[in-house]
Amino acid sequence: MMNYYSILPIGDNCEIAGHLHRNGYTDSSLFRYASSSLNFICDCFENNFENIFSKEKITPINNKMVKCDIYNIAWHTNFKIVENEKSLKISCKDSDYKKEWEKIEHLKKKTIRLLKNSDHVLFIYKSNLRKYGNLNRFCNIISQKYPNLKFKVLVIKEKSDPFDCQNSLIDIRDVNYLAPYDQAMSGGDNENWDKIIKEYLFINPFKNIKINGNEPADYLRDIAVIFEQEGDIDTAKKLMLNAHQCRPTGSLIKNKLNEYMLK
Repeated sequence: MMNYYSILPIGDNCEIAGHLHRNGYTDSSLFRYASSSLNFICDCFENNFENIFSKEKITPINNKMVKCDIYNIAWHTNFKIVENEKSLKISCKDSDYKKEWEKIEHLKKKTIRLLKNSDHVLFIYKSNLRKYGNLNRFCNIISQKYPNLKFKVLVIKEKSDPFDCQNSLIDIRDVNYLAPYDQAMSGGDNENWDKIIKEYLFINPFKNIKINGNEPADYLRDIAVIFEQEGDIDTAKKLMLNAHQCRPTGSLIKNKLNEYMLK
């Protein structure tokens, strides 16, 4: 069983985020607190997230969420939403929109960077409506766009749900029940979610540790480079391997490690 350092929720709402957070995985990503169907998530990946959250293409769906009309994906927002008799309207300054756009843009770039630089990624998907028709499509898109990425899609479903799949890229695990959409962060089967997440999640032993004010990955990387400059490639390689264990998604660490392997 592979333990994953990098995990990306892909819908259908933020229930997955709550369970990950409770189990110590707090890394942000583009769809972590989003609501959408996998079909539209696929479109987004397929189009390289182009024009996502464009100012002219976002509309409020309630007083706490706005939807990107291009991809039909909704996020929680800090926008002020004004309710008229028949409609909802976003009321914000350009500076307010810029802050929200920058947040989405940061998460987009972070997600792309993770997909390009990670060795392994676990995608997690659940659907209260039991919609699974785009799982194979999603796997094909990721395989084509990121051919060097090793990944799995973990589907969490209810025990009463008969869904099955023969795709080797898809794992299926059961919980007793999924949280109702209006209780996404508090109404789930915590016990079984916790068991499943602990089965897949890599717990970084260096989490929250600082060495001379630096994260262990940075410290080990920098010391490795010093040994490299002194000509001791064997020690540099060992240190960089430990740095890679601390931060498997670090592109500089991976590049340096590849250099050492060739020497």
